[in-house]
Amino acid sequence: MAESYAWGRRRGGSEMSSFDKFIRGVDFFNELPTDHISRIQGVMQERTYKKGTILFFEGDAGDELFIIKTGKVRVYRTGETKEVVLAYLFPGDTFGEMAVFQRDEVRSASVEAIQNSTFYVLKQEDFNKLMAQHPAISIQLLHLAMHRLRQTNEMIKDLTLLDAPSRIYKTIMRLAKECGVVRPEGIWINMKWTHQQIADLSGTVRETVTKCLLELQREEIISIEEKKIFIHDRKRLHSKVRQM
Repeated sequence: MAESYAWGRRRGGSEMSSFDKFIRGVDFFNELPTDHISRIQGVMQERTYKKGTILFFEGDAGDELFIIKTGKVRVYRTGETKEVVLAYLFPGDTFGEMAVFQRDEVRSASVEAIQNSTFYVLKQEDFNKLMAQHPAISIQLLHLAMHRLRQTNEMIKDLTLLDAPSRIYKTIMRLAKECGVVRPEGIWINMKWTHQQIADLSGTVRETVTKCLLELQREEIISIEEKKIFIHDRKRLHSKVRQM
């Protein structure tokens, strides 16, 4: 259950400006006219969930698109023996788009808030109206769906062909690509990642991640400060990825 729940509504000057800036950082909406941004805010709900809350389970019926305003979630699927983490998502990321893109679609994965988190939520009916007025939104949605499909296919291939250390090295490179900041001396992964989260993404265990990260630091390929990874030598990191 949501800790707090409030209907979105049009707000005054500074707040509206803040919402406009935030929503334009979301791929779906970055090219919408200002008056349509106002309309979106008028139909969005804003919800806050406590850490540990399951927003929905795989197989649930769904007709809502979620945009993360603050916090962090994990997206996962449950197999016969264990959970498989598909992604961690952050402010500005969206999820639940498949359920609003297709009628009577069920959730393809479960989503859990792993921090106290706030979301903007858009109903299927309202989102479909936006897509009818702005077909470019549908194209952006298709791009996102294809990107996530490619990620899933790549994850399946890695689990099949790569040993555990190689999957960890490749996960670090993927994080660098998705949330890295390029500097003259290397790439700064500008988000905190725990060893367990890296293990989840690479299909390994925390102890193996700890061992691999220590090895990379000894070889001066990476350094870590406050759980943020700095890649000093991307080529050497890439060379450590080996197929079984």
